[in-house]
Parts: sequence; C-alpha cells; structure tokens
Amino acid sequence: METAQLTLVRQPFDHPDFLFELKHDGFRALAHIWDGNCELISRKRNAYKSFQSLRDNLAKLRVKDAVIDGELVCLDAEGRSIFNELLFRLAVQFSMPSISCTSTVVICDSFR
Repeated sequence: METAQLTLVRQPFDHPDFLFELKHDGFRALAHIWDGNCELISRKRNAYKSFQSLRDNLAKLRVKDAVIDGELVCLDAEGRSIFNELLFRLAVQFSMPSISCTSTVVICDSFR
C-alpha cells in the first residue's frame, strides 16, 4: 500500500458536492496498527523511529488491524502547522504530546 501522491494542476479544484480539508505542512505517513502495535511508515517506505508517544496512542485504538494514511504535524496554539518544530522533534526523538496525525484515509478490517 502506498500514500496518495500530489498532482500539479493549473487551478484549484472547487465543487459544491465536495468537502475540503486544511493542508498541513508535515510528514506524510501511513500508520499500520495491529494487535496493540503501531508502526509509522514514510512516503519512501521507511519506518519512523521518532514519534513514540504518537505511535503509543495510535496503538491504543480499538481495532484489530488498520491503516491510516495521514500527515504528521506539529501545531501551534492556534492550530497552524510548524514544520521546523517537527524537524527538531524528529531529530531529538523524545515524547511530543503536540504531534498529531491528521488522517485522510482509514482502512480497517474490524474493531476489537
């Protein structure tokens, strides 16, 4: 399974039948959750060793097996993404309660 890729277009898409989400500046990742475990996989299919607190929290979801395609972001107090802070947190590898995963697609076989 792979993350969805970006597509360059001339004009923004707009249609009343569609809802749109805010674009966050972060790291694209797949979260694979199974039997109380979670692994975060990068766009280039590498496992993130950082973001332990996020992995721990995602592992607590009540699912047998799930894949979440999303963006790892660090948000300020007003909900804006701070990419430099995310880079710092990736480098130092400690618990970060302000890291979140904004999911775009969830694939789940069943709930526990």
